[in-house]
Amino acid sequence: MAEVEALKAVFKPLGLKAWFWSNDHEPPHFMVKLGGKWQFKVYFMEDEANMLQRDRHCPLTDTLSRKWRRTITQAAAAHRLEILEQWEGMRDDD
Repeated sequence: MAEVEALKAVFKPLGLKAWFWSNDHEPPHFMVKLGGKWQFKVYFMEDEANMLQRDRHCPLTDTLSRKWRRTITQAAAAHRLEILEQWEGMRDDD
């Protein structure tokens, strides 16, 4: 597991945690979580409307507000290439 470096400055002050699982499956994605409220997969190479998917393995039930959705997708889109580079590097390490 590794923190998504390109998003630390944006997400950490908001209380968000973003990470990759090492050598994870395609398509490229990372996980994002807010405390004990919710957890989503972020498919950062998709368009913003299709980026987020609730993590079905996570029992958290709170919904994601439009504000959080916009914050996450806009940051992921703005840093897409940096995130992809780190994601590919994580897959190459194993």
